[in-house]
Amino acid sequence: NILAILFVIFIHEMGHLIGMKIFGYKDVQMFFIPMLGAAVSGVEKNPSSVRKAIISLLGPVPGIILGLVLAVVYFKTKNELCGFLSSCFLFINAFNLLPFHPLDGGRFFDHLLFSRNPKIEITFKLLTTLILIGMAFFFKMILIGIFAGFIIISLRATYLSAKIAHSLKSDPDFADESDEFITDEQIARMLNELKNKFKMNSDNAKVLANYIHNIWLRVCNKPASIMATIILIVMIYIPMMSIGIAAPFIIEVEKLISKEKTEGVEEESAVLLKLKGYAKITNWNSYNEQTDEGLGYLLRAYELKSDDAELCYKIGKLFQLKDNYQKAEFYYKRAVQIDDQIPHGWNKLGWTYKYTKQYPKMKDAF
Repeated sequence: NILAILFVIFIHEMGHLIGMKIFGYKDVQMFFIPMLGAAVSGVEKNPSSVRKAIISLLGPVPGIILGLVLAVVYFKTKNELCGFLSSCFLFINAFNLLPFHPLDGGRFFDHLLFSRNPKIEITFKLLTTLILIGMAFFFKMILIGIFAGFIIISLRATYLSAKIAHSLKSDPDFADESDEFITDEQIARMLNELKNKFKMNSDNAKVLANYIHNIWLRVCNKPASIMATIILIVMIYIPMMSIGIAAPFIIEVEKLISKEKTEGVEEESAVLLKLKGYAKITNWNSYNEQTDEGLGYLLRAYELKSDDAELCYKIGKLFQLKDNYQKAEFYYKRAVQIDDQIPHGWNKLGWTYKYTKQYPKMKDAF
């Protein structure tokens, strides 16, 4: 099961990785996070909300499609591995499509809609992350809850970057979407915004460089058009989310129906085997060749339906006739475990204990 889940996560992240490669991201790499899953990172060359939204879909959407293919295979073959993998692909990828930050669904809506305004973006991320934390603790996914908690801590830095980028982007003289390199003047302007307006007093060059890089990507980011936003939400997100939610339930219902049908067939077969066994046994007080054949039928019936107290009692009685007291004891005990109000079961179990000299147990059984 663990290997299957790791395989599903790997395929999911490969979708993001391939998408980043296609759209020309630099330094693309995949890394696994112990106990949480995996992630893919890369640096955008020409930031675009549409491309980022598509990349966020390229993890869960192929996984849902693959889950549907495996579901079809499961329905046709009843192969349990295909059924399990299908449920994993559909559940994990549908969960990732939920519109909660930092899941893929949350990133998708952030890139298309909410990143246009810093206050709306941070409100969306805060509320949905809190919902995710609540869900994680309700369903006892503690590690996901803790991870989401760290995301909340990072939202201040996100807000600073978004606020400054929004301010600078409104200045036509600061930057153009076609700009590829940051000039010294632009760096100085961003540092000034960080230190003077937002009281960012850190002298850590790495921290400041990270802020400047994030601000610059936001400034140069090309927002999604209304048409692209509608197409991505209506034609891809909503259908895939609907399938991802509905399909696992359909598969589980099919599994239950198949199980009930199988149990029904097995129960019917067990009854037929019992009848064949009883027909072969003409004398329950002596053992002969026909009795042995009848016992074979009853044992096969027990394999199919092991919760029949009377069947267990009859098998125990036949083993007692064969002087096989160990097996007789097993089946008598099984009979009284299933139905402790079966007096002849307790009686025969007591006699079996007597023959095997287990006198305290004999007394209890009688």
